[in-house]
Amino acid sequence: MAQRSTEYPLVKCFGRFPDNLRQQFVELVSAKEPVLSAIRNAKDVQSRDVASILKDGLAKLGFEFYVLARATEGKSYQFDALNRTRGVAVEVEKGRVILGNQIYLDLFKFHVIPEVKHAVVILPSVSREETEQPFEDACGIAEVVFSSRERRLGFESLLLIGY
Repeated sequence: MAQRSTEYPLVKCFGRFPDNLRQQFVELVSAKEPVLSAIRNAKDVQSRDVASILKDGLAKLGFEFYVLARATEGKSYQFDALNRTRGVAVEVEKGRVILGNQIYLDLFKFHVIPEVKHAVVILPSVSREETEQPFEDACGIAEVVFSSRERRLGFESLLLIGY
């Protein structure tokens, strides 16, 4: 069902995420380990700062940035990165992942945008205060969502990457 690694970055995949693209995401985050680890728990660093570190690598993979996508109901939502050709949306998080319910907002956005087939959330492995484990908590939430067909949302796969 889900595949998890024990190296940096932490990775867990739900559903059938394209293997070649999965590996490219892992390599991209892995290559940025020194800077991502240094800012992961730094105060006053925003998710856009983290996304900017990954921007060049994502652009090489065909992603556009801060893209508005329209839901079937006509409302638009912004993704940190989107590759319309592959149907892959990316959200990069820094804080508020669990306590601020950001993971739920991300899952909702992936669900309501019909062109999203594969979703990626890049998030901290540990909180700044080291009191939370955002990556592990997000994995628990995803386990529930992907545990049965009845609960599954409107996208095929979810790739969680903990930096």
